Amino acid sequence: MRKTVLALLIAPSVVFAQNALTPNNQLQFHDGARVVSVEPIFAVQNVPTQSCRQVSVVGPSSDGTTGTVIGGVAGGIIGNQVGGGVGKGIATAIGAVTGAVVGSKIDKSMSQQSQVQTQCHTTYQTVSSPEGYNTTLEYHGRYLTIRTNHPPQIGSTLSVNVYVSPQN
Repeated sequence: MRKTVLALLIAPSVVFAQNALTPNNQLQFHDGARVVSVEPIFAVQNVPTQSCRQVSVVGPSSDGTTGTVIGGVAGGIIGNQVGGGVGKGIATAIGAVTGAVVGSKIDKSMSQQSQVQTQCHTTYQTVSSPEGYNTTLEYHGRYLTIRTNHPPQIGSTLSVNVYVSPQN
């Protein structure tokens, strides 16, 4: 009989030793709470995407310098053939300027070339991804929603810390 009484006195102290009192005399212990719902929390981002394509562009392959020089010389020679005296110099100058302008335009228009260029533009795509989960737990008829990084299985048990203190 003495051994039985001793065992009953020791058993509660062993259970109490597994639990701990906090500095403000709260009883703290670990228990399990059942997962009743899990809802993802989504983060929405606009992700830039660059798309490029090859296009054919027609443009001048010459800047017109050759035509300007040849036209200016030819215009000057032709202008020099007109008139005499002071008028000959003016006609040469007008012929050179006119020839240079016409020669440049002819050179640019005759030297059109097709080139392939890469044209790119940026578009934005809206992407949503889970950044966490609102997990609702049930513990002895009370419900608590916490945020978790990974989705637990509904019906599984999560370990929780329980704090008990006297009500004032």
